Amino acid sequence: MAEGALLAACLAAYGGFGLLALSMSRHWRDLAGSRVLPVGRRRGLRWAGALALATSIALAVWREGAGFGSVLGVMQLSGAAVAVALTLSARPRWLCALAAGLAGRGH
Repeated sequence: MAEGALLAACLAAYGGFGLLALSMSRHWRDLAGSRVLPVGRRRGLRWAGALALATSIALAVWREGAGFGSVLGVMQLSGAAVAVALTLSARPRWLCALAAGLAGRGH
């Protein structure tokens, strides 16, 4: 169960940064073509991304305690940020699938 919490924290961090990236006009335009990102959807992506990042930290602290959990959470955030940056440069459509999966509908 506890190992599942660490995996969930990593996935939440990746998903959070992915959603924050999609909330940026440049990345949205690259993925959705010429369509403009509506303000409401941008705000929703930002809130969902921030909530996912906070969940990632909370899971790490819950699993490992405040001392090591906070360090582990920051390391997970760093790794997830690098992973999202690599995804944006190599396979940007994967983030589109992430957003569609989390939203339960296509972009």
